[in-house]
Amino acid sequence: GSTDGTIRWWDLESGAALAVWAAIGVFAVAVVLGSRCAAVGTWDGAVTLWDRATGSPTWTARAHTDSVMVLAAGDDGQQLVSGGQDGAVRVWPVPAHSD
Repeated sequence: GSTDGTIRWWDLESGAALAVWAAIGVFAVAVVLGSRCAAVGTWDGAVTLWDRATGSPTWTARAHTDSVMVLAAGDDGQQLVSGGQDGAVRVWPVPAHSD
């Protein structure tokens, strides 16, 4: 996420931006291994899966009552863990349609 209201995906070898998505209030991002999705946590407590190929959101959960401050995806791509400013830590199954 970025303070300019975007999420940017970078090619680490060339340094070129591969994609730029409009997204307001992003505090946390995690790539879901084995899928084409990325998880995004926002100021309003939502966790959203975005399709990295299309730049479209595919699933959203109201995860927290305050900002999502941290996200992590399991090594197997089956779970997400979100931590919020509300003090809660939640474990989420990655929806089947995200691969």
